Amino acid sequence: MRFKLVLLLLLFSASSYAQDALIYYTLNDFLNSSPQIKHINRRERSFNDEEWAGAKLYDFIGSAREVTERLQYECFAIEYNDSLFINLYGAMNVKGYANVKARFGTYLYFTSIASNLPQHYRYVALNSKGHTTNRDVRQEYYQATGLIGYGIASAVIGSKQEGRYASSKQFTYLYGLQEGELFLLTPDMMKDMLSNRQDLLRLYVMSGEPNNDGSYYFYISKLFNVE
Repeated sequence: MRFKLVLLLLLFSASSYAQDALIYYTLNDFLNSSPQIKHINRRERSFNDEEWAGAKLYDFIGSAREVTERLQYECFAIEYNDSLFINLYGAMNVKGYANVKARFGTYLYFTSIASNLPQHYRYVALNSKGHTTNRDVRQEYYQATGLIGYGIASAVIGSKQEGRYASSKQFTYLYGLQEGELFLLTPDMMKDMLSNRQDLLRLYVMSGEPNNDGSYYFYISKLFNVE
């Protein structure tokens, strides 16, 4: 009897955190404001310094396994507690959702762990034990074994397939709703976006072209007149 009571209390406690959320299974659902309503739980994953340092992802759990799996693998975005979360699985091959900090025109702005996509490798740190960048990995090999080691390190880094590695650092992204594509924010992209606002471009260049979330958010907010 006592065991059943404890079990009922646990079930009640778990279900009490579940709430209605707006589920956008596809990009078109989001663009057309056509969500489905599901009763789900949200779970936050904050990683320590030993792995995915500083990263924060979110999982959403449905009332049944098939609902949860669809949320993981076949969903574009979820509106939960008046906050928007974008699914990174399709865009970045990373299991989990990122909290969208703002919408700038047709772009969703968020920070998360770095992308696993091969085209981002020049910006993304290799997920090694020391959390070093690709450049640092090559340099360490070079110092230890010379040019041969440098070549080996370069070959290993270059051979990594999509989804194999990601960074332990946070990066800043824009998801283009018109393009249906993810963009990693870099100083070059920031300058390109500011090219029609010479006042902001000059300020950004004079500030040293900072590559961080706070600076990107400041300039894009000014560009789109969003406070």
